[in-house]
Amino acid sequence: MSKIIEPTPGVVSYSTVREVKGPLIVIERTRGVAYNEVGEVIGPDGMPRMVQVIEVGSDYAVAQVLTGTLGLPAIGSTVKFYGRTLRMPVTEDLLGRVLDGKGQPR
Repeated sequence: MSKIIEPTPGVVSYSTVREVKGPLIVIERTRGVAYNEVGEVIGPDGMPRMVQVIEVGSDYAVAQVLTGTLGLPAIGSTVKFYGRTLRMPVTEDLLGRVLDGKGQPR
């Protein structure tokens, strides 16, 4: 797992992915998920993909999959939220550099 996302004891998992559409997933029956919260979605293939919440409703959340949804089905996918936002330690070495959605230099 990336050092950008460090799991915490408050991990909450959902197996209620309703839809995968483009880079977005819709998760139903969520509780306590916050805007900008990060986590990962794991499909039946076992590959974790980084997600960030971009919309929250009373019982649903929409998350953007930052590492792509190619081959990711709604059925059989599990989403884990870590109760924190994206964090990344930086130094002066990063000044003027461009990073991708995973925090990797381009």
